[in-house]
Amino acid sequence: FLNYLRQSPRLIQVKNFNLEEDENGNLLIAMKLSTYVFSRVETN
Repeated sequence: FLNYLRQSPRLIQVKNFNLEEDENGNLLIAMKLSTYVFSRVETN
């Protein structure tokens, strides 16, 4: 799973953008990011 994140520059950019936007919502961001990743995997 971590390897998948490393191989996906778009996901890294989205993650960094969200962290800069709301540093206090790390847990919520992680949940959204994981949901986004899993939905992408299922779609593809």
